[in-house]
Amino acid sequence: MALRILGSTLRQGKTIAKVARLSTSAAARKAVLSETIPTDLEQATGVERKELEAILGGNPDPFNMNITKGAPGTRDAPTLVPSMYEERIIGCVCEEEATTIVWMVLKKGGAQRCKCGNFFQLVPGKANALAD
Repeated sequence: MALRILGSTLRQGKTIAKVARLSTSAAARKAVLSETIPTDLEQATGVERKELEAILGGNPDPFNMNITKGAPGTRDAPTLVPSMYEERIIGCVCEEEATTIVWMVLKKGGAQRCKCGNFFQLVPGKANALAD
């Protein structure tokens, strides 16, 4: 008799644990019921989800973090660096075959010169696409 009650209790415990696991999130519940793995978008939350939605919406760089490449800046036509702040840390790869980066603090105002001769200028940037 006691063995039957113990077995019944254990089976109920397994069922309760299984129901608890299934009810944690809609994505997890869907994955278990359909026996598929949820996609990154279904599983992501918070800023990560907003980033994925922005990328799917056509904005490949929602945080304005892509590397700017182009012709070296001159005194008359400096390389423009967007920033929401008064200063920004930038890195310059002075030569194509260089293995190091020359870091400098770029401040708002006129154009500033790197050791290699490239000129950079800080300009007001736009807010990232994820701002609420």
